[in-house]
Amino acid sequence: MTTGPARGRDDDERLPAQPHKDRPSYLAGVVAPLLHVARVLEDGMQQPGRDRLSWRQVPVEDHVDAFLRHTLRYLDGERVDKDSGLPTMAHVACRALMILWFHK
Repeated sequence: MTTGPARGRDDDERLPAQPHKDRPSYLAGVVAPLLHVARVLEDGMQQPGRDRLSWRQVPVEDHVDAFLRHTLRYLDGERVDKDSGLPTMAHVACRALMILWFHK
């Protein structure tokens, strides 16, 4: 997987605080975390036999299992996934989105 420069909370500061003068921007606070989730998806696509939609072929129960597994690792102190090098919570968020897709 190719990655650009490390990103963090400072990335959010590049966005205007209020794109519309009469309402606050809620997107500004989630840009960096969403980029981490996108990197988790990219990393998954690099695995042998996977493509950008292969996660849809996996039973929802397997996604729930992975969600719980990553959550427990986070609670045990793992902040960075050992396999991908990405934030553990990005894996949790990614699996949560996948689970949510099944409940559309």
